[in-house]
Amino acid sequence: MRLSTIKKKNDTFYYVIESLPGGSSRIYEVIGKHSELLKICDDPVQYAKNRVDEINKSMQKDIMIFNEYIDFSEPIPNNDLISSKSLTKNIGWLYLNEIIKSLEIDEFFKKIKGKQKYDLSSINRYLLINQILNPGSKLYAWENIDR
Repeated sequence: MRLSTIKKKNDTFYYVIESLPGGSSRIYEVIGKHSELLKICDDPVQYAKNRVDEINKSMQKDIMIFNEYIDFSEPIPNNDLISSKSLTKNIGWLYLNEIIKSLEIDEFFKKIKGKQKYDLSSINRYLLINQILNPGSKLYAWENIDR
C-alpha cells in the first residue's frame, strides 16, 4: 500500500493505493480532502502517511504463504466427501440458463409463428449453452447431445 495525493484546483485529496499483479493498481481507501483533514489534525500529510503505515502493518499480520504444486493435467480423484460429489456433475449450464432466462429470449421465440412442432427456445438454449461450454460446430454439438 502506498499514499497517493491528487491535487485539484480547489483541494488536495489523499488516497491509499493498492498495487495489483500485472502492474495495475486500485484505490484501497479514500483518506480524505486536505481541508477536511485540517479539522481533525494539524498535519494532514503526516496523518495520511500514518494511516498508510497502519494499513500496511495490519496487512502484514494477515499474510499467509502457501507453496502448493498443482498439476492441471491430472484428474481430481473422486472420493466420498460431499465436496467431491460435485466433481461428477456438470452444473455450469445452470448459471448460463439463468442468464438466458433473464434476457427473455424465450419470449422472442414464442412470437415467431410457424408450423414447427419443436420448441425453438429449447433448441436455441441448448445450442447456446453448448457453444459456450464446449465450443465447436453444430454437428459436433449434435454428435455429443447425450453429454
